Amino acid sequence: MDTRTNILKTALELYNSQGVNTITSRHIAAKMGISPGNLHYHFRQTDEIIKTLYEHLAADFDVLVSELESIHPVSLDTLRDFAVRSLELAYKYRFIFLHFVEISLRVPAIRKDYYALTQRREKEFFAIFRQLRKEGIFRADLPESIWEALVTQIFIMGDFWLSNNELTGRLKGSNAIKHYSEIFSGMFYPYLTPAAQARMEEIRGLIAAATDKLAEAANVAPGVLEENIATLAVIVARQIVQREVALDGNVVADLVRRSLTEFPIDQALRIRVNPMDLALLTMNGDKAPITGKYEVSWLADNRISRGGVLIEGRDRIIDGRVDTALERAYRKMSKHDA
Repeated sequence: MDTRTNILKTALELYNSQGVNTITSRHIAAKMGISPGNLHYHFRQTDEIIKTLYEHLAADFDVLVSELESIHPVSLDTLRDFAVRSLELAYKYRFIFLHFVEISLRVPAIRKDYYALTQRREKEFFAIFRQLRKEGIFRADLPESIWEALVTQIFIMGDFWLSNNELTGRLKGSNAIKHYSEIFSGMFYPYLTPAAQARMEEIRGLIAAATDKLAEAANVAPGVLEENIATLAVIVARQIVQREVALDGNVVADLVRRSLTEFPIDQALRIRVNPMDLALLTMNGDKAPITGKYEVSWLADNRISRGGVLIEGRDRIIDGRVDTALERAYRKMSKHDA
C-alpha cells in the first residue's frame, strides 16, 4: 500500500473512532509511524484529507447507483440489496455523516459538491421509481409530488440515520446496518403494490415463525440450543431463498452479474445453475445482458439447488451454491469450525 493510500486509510479509522475535531495531522502521522512532514508532502492540511475521503464516498456511491440502474427488470430484492449496501457504505465513512454539517461549513467545496450531487441523485431516483412502477412493484396511482417527497425522505434517512443511531440505540457494525435496513425497507411499504406488499409480508411471517420456534427452545440445554438455533436458521434461510427465487428470476441473474466481476473479460467461463433457474432465465429473454462481454457456457445442473450458481474459470471457481453457503453458516453458528 502506497503512503497516500495508507494516510487515507489511517485517517478514516481515526476520524471514525474519535471524530474530526480531535484528530490532527500529527495524530495520523504518529499512528502510521511517519513524520508530519512526510504526511504534508501528500496532503498540505487535514481538510484535504477529509475532502478526498468525501470524494471516495461519493465515487463509491456512484458505482452503487450505476449498478442499480443497469439491472433490468428491477425487483424488491434489488431494492433491498441497494439499501443494505448503501448503509454499509455510509457506515464505512460514518464520520462524514456524523459531522456532515460541520464538515460542509469547514470545507465549502464539499457543500457545493453535495448540492450538485443531490440534484443528480434526484433524477436518478426518479428514473428508478419509474422502472419500479413499470415492473408493478411501485404503485402507479400516486401524484408526482408524493415521489418527490419520497426522494427527500431517502436523503434524510441516508444522511442522518447514523446520527439517530448515535443518539438512541448506539448499535455497532452489522447490527446497526441490519436494524436501519429494515427501517429503510419499511419506508417503501406504502408505495408498494398490493402484490409486492403481500410478498414482503410473506417473508416477514416466515421470519416471525422462526423467532417463535427459538422462543420455544429457550429452556433447552445451552449446547443443544446453540445447535438447534443454527439448524433452524439454516432451514429458514433455505426456505427464504427458495421462495425468493420462485417469485423472482432476477435473484440468480443478479448473483451471476456480481460473480462475473471477479473474472477477466477475456476468459471463457462455465456457469452452472439449477435447470429450473436456467429455464426461467431463458424464458425471461436473452441471457446476454446478464453476462455482457464475457464468453460463457450455461449448464443446467441438478446438483445445484435453486438460487445458487457455480462459475468455473481457467484459474478459479466461484462457488455460489446455496448449500455450500448454508453449510459454512451452520458450521460457524454451531461452532464446528476450528
